[in-house]
Amino acid sequence: YTGTLLKDGTAFDCSRAKGVPFSFTLGAGAVIRGWELGLASMSLGERAKLTVRASAGYGRKGFEDRQRASGSGVIPPDADLLFDVELLDINHRRGVATEARLAAYRGRLDARA
Repeated sequence: YTGTLLKDGTAFDCSRAKGVPFSFTLGAGAVIRGWELGLASMSLGERAKLTVRASAGYGRKGFEDRQRASGSGVIPPDADLLFDVELLDINHRRGVATEARLAAYRGRLDARA
């Protein structure tokens, strides 16, 4: 992925530049809500641009991690974000998300919030 600020295109992090894909478990709360929803609708091998509003990203707090980031490492408070993502693996199997499955998944995320 490459993460940029929607406002001005400043890159705050890029797993491609690090040469290591970012890995996480969908639904475990390890990533922002915008990724949870956006990646759940993708197919294996698909590349997409996810626009994530601040409310589904880092919100009023923003985020900073200059040490581990390949970009600025800074996401200001209330920043809308743009991610260029590619889904490389789904637990070694292909998955197809239907609208009904996505709606149910959104409901589970909303219940946790």
